[in-house]
Amino acid sequence: MNYGWEIAKIIFYLLLVLGLIYLVTYFLRKTLTKTGKGQYINVIEQIYLSPKQSLVLIMINDVVLLLSNSNEQLRVLNRWERAEFKEKEPEAVSTASFKDYWHRLTRDNRREHND
Repeated sequence: MNYGWEIAKIIFYLLLVLGLIYLVTYFLRKTLTKTGKGQYINVIEQIYLSPKQSLVLIMINDVVLLLSNSNEQLRVLNRWERAEFKEKEPEAVSTASFKDYWHRLTRDNRREHND
């Protein structure tokens, strides 16, 4: 029996399966995370309050609108000009290493042993 050929086939099929998994997740992510973005209308954020009620923050040209969305109606709650609207700045990325995080985590959760 040629073990080299069997190992090569196993590696080939493993790479094929991993590639298929990557492609499926890529297309699912692309289709499921579509935000409403058009030429003039941009959905900034949507938060669900219940299965059939949500708050939607949209921008149309230079106007930002906060909408209440339910089965029965769509209502404008507030309106801002883009200059008045304070956009949230991106959160700073921590430069701490995993080692520092691990030490902090284990130090905080360490039990005291009294011998």
